[in-house]
Amino acid sequence: MKSSLPEADRHVGDNSHWGEYNACDPSVGRDSLSDGRQIRQLKNNNKHMNNDLSLLMEENLAQVWSQRDPLARMQSIQTIYTVDSTLYHVGHKTTGHESINGSVNSVLDNMPSEFSFFKLKPVVINNDMGRLIWGVGSSKESIVATGMDIAVFKDGKIESLYVFLD
Repeated sequence: MKSSLPEADRHVGDNSHWGEYNACDPSVGRDSLSDGRQIRQLKNNNKHMNNDLSLLMEENLAQVWSQRDPLARMQSIQTIYTVDSTLYHVGHKTTGHESINGSVNSVLDNMPSEFSFFKLKPVVINNDMGRLIWGVGSSKESIVATGMDIAVFKDGKIESLYVFLD
């Protein structure tokens, strides 16, 4: 929502730059947006989107990073990542589905075959970014290394994934 005030006449109390919800407008109820939608509906839609992105990060951990079959992994990468997605490890960057599949394959080839990745804490979503804390080992009870994934999302898929090893 654009303010009708000239730029020079705006002040700190002008909340029009906040977007759809403008609590200073007495014609709009405190639980409504200017177009009449209920804030609860917007919050529920946001919660649904956050749940979808959380599940996407969990699927990435299970179907990409814990998947030993490169063909099955590639199918998951095509579903989970954007076409021009980028994977960042410390000191390493790769772009595109094939390259990401090769990079994950290299990581898995250097781990014992019984090792998998496990989510250690709930996924946190903040707008178009997500954080997943993970561990790797033969079971969730026998973790040998931990790390964190930070994902940037675009159109409901991972556009960039930053992998941090503790």
